[in-house]
Amino acid sequence: MDAREDIAKYEPVQPAAPLQREHLRRQRVDIMAKPNKEKKKKNAQLVLRLNKDLRDRFVEACQDLDTSAAREVRRFIKKFLKSYDAGEFDE
Repeated sequence: MDAREDIAKYEPVQPAAPLQREHLRRQRVDIMAKPNKEKKKKNAQLVLRLNKDLRDRFVEACQDLDTSAAREVRRFIKKFLKSYDAGEFDE
């Protein structure tokens, strides 16, 4: 039996309807989420001004590392506050 005959014996799979796709996507996200850790909703923004070249270099570096600029800024803020709470900035 050649490859074409082998493939022909399987029925084609129909694409999922939009609602099914959304349900499947949510299931996939739920599976990937860390157990016992509730995801906190992001409900605030931090607006800052910086040099365009600096911003562009930062965004490009994040893309090279397969992450987002927002994720890295959040990571920095969390790390900074952890150090601050530990008293590492006291004189």
